[in-house]
Amino acid sequence: MDGIIIVDKPKGPTSRSVAQIIGVLFKSKAGHVGTLDPKVTGVLPIFIGKATKLVDIMSESDKEYVGKMFLHKDVDEKALRIHMSAYTGTITQVPPVRSAVKRAPRKRKIYEFELLSKSRRVAEFRVRCEAGTYVRKLIHDMGQEIGGAHMVELRRTAAGPFTLKDAIPLKKVENDPLKYLRQVEVLKKFYKFAKLKKSSEYSVSHGSPIFENGVAESDEILKGEKFLILDHDGFVIGLGEYVGGKMFAKVKSILYTVSKSETKA
Repeated sequence: MDGIIIVDKPKGPTSRSVAQIIGVLFKSKAGHVGTLDPKVTGVLPIFIGKATKLVDIMSESDKEYVGKMFLHKDVDEKALRIHMSAYTGTITQVPPVRSAVKRAPRKRKIYEFELLSKSRRVAEFRVRCEAGTYVRKLIHDMGQEIGGAHMVELRRTAAGPFTLKDAIPLKKVENDPLKYLRQVEVLKKFYKFAKLKKSSEYSVSHGSPIFENGVAESDEILKGEKFLILDHDGFVIGLGEYVGGKMFAKVKSILYTVSKSETKA
């Protein structure tokens, strides 16, 4: 069984354990996009079966969160908004000690960071940011300028094109997993793709590069950008990375191979 389920992750389990639960339900491998701490809830896309080979198409997608921070000393709303605004744009973060990545400074983009409400020393916020941004660290770093702050609650409201409207509580998924399974073709609505000519499907599905003369049609794709590879009928068969020129793209992963007999007119 292959496809995607958008889970509304509850507090408690890790992202990995949620993916394992889904994998057991479908008796297949499963992988998630964007790690959420055990205490963090919200949108967690789970790719199942051969669809796990497409995880990279979403790995660099923007994320959105709403949460609450506790201010170590009271700050008026106007001052708080000014400090939050200063953290929009490109910032430099050092991943926290318990992170799974190297603790070296790295740049991330904060598109929006706004105050939703404030009651005494608890402030509710919304942030839209580049993938790989540590929101807990963002709150800590901003708090250093106002006498201290730490995050007390966080919920992911969007991961790439998927929002809370798409997310299904884990318990519901466990009760009827097939009901919420989406085919990988849903990704065509959100990500760029290139459709192959029938004559090139065999070679491409066996790992050969995609050449310009083997493409029937495609979106406008930037150099280095990942895109969905479609067969001549429009079904997703893999993931490519645009190179440009006569060698249109290299193949990153293939879901299904095509036999020579299937490519004959």
